[in-house]
Amino acid sequence: MHINQISTYKRVDIDIVPIRQRPKNEDYVKYYFLVELLKKSKYNFDRIFERSEFIIQPILFNSLMISSLRSLSEIGEIIGEDTSEINAWIHKTENAINTKLWNKEKSLYCDYDFKNDRLIVKDTIANYSPLFTGIVPSDRINLLLKNLFSTKKYIPKNGYPFCSVSMHEDDFDPVRYWRGPVWINMNWLIYKGLKNYGYHTDAKKLKNKTLELVYKSGFYEYFDPFTGKGYGANKFSWTASLVIDFILS
Repeated sequence: MHINQISTYKRVDIDIVPIRQRPKNEDYVKYYFLVELLKKSKYNFDRIFERSEFIIQPILFNSLMISSLRSLSEIGEIIGEDTSEINAWIHKTENAINTKLWNKEKSLYCDYDFKNDRLIVKDTIANYSPLFTGIVPSDRINLLLKNLFSTKKYIPKNGYPFCSVSMHEDDFDPVRYWRGPVWINMNWLIYKGLKNYGYHTDAKKLKNKTLELVYKSGFYEYFDPFTGKGYGANKFSWTASLVIDFILS
């Protein structure tokens, strides 16, 4: 199936949010193509792997999976179940992140293009999600934080942390969905990660700037890192829920 052979579809997101703030039309064509491919493959992994060029091992997903598996293991222990298999998954994923998904040259965690057997070297906020899991080796912490706290990459001067894509990347866009705006959920993950490693002063500064952002503009889906203006949907539930956690933590 080729992308130019897909059926016509209608975008409804731009009836609610200005198109300038959303993914481009060419991006949605690709999204729709993937949905159709999954349906035609009847969600069978082997068929999907054979037909799709888009097989990615993402750093964010795998970091969050470790956290989820830890919770699952804890539940299992509470109810008296054998958690050895779950713990083996955790260990295997931790090891893979710290070996396969680490780019030594860039001192950065990256997504992995499984189909083409290569790292995807793109500097985005997702690359710092291993901080949340607490699995980053001690000799990598300062390397990651030096990059993350760069005012030339993730924190605009007189602006707000953290850009979702580094300002050094060619496709950085402070307005467009996941191409640069600040997301409260990502700030929350980094906040938890900083606390994991004892960076309590930096964590508190991030917390205060995040709360300032929401106080200034409201419970929006994402925010302009330069001006703090809210974009996307307003009264967004995960923004509201994480603000509560920030306040209580």
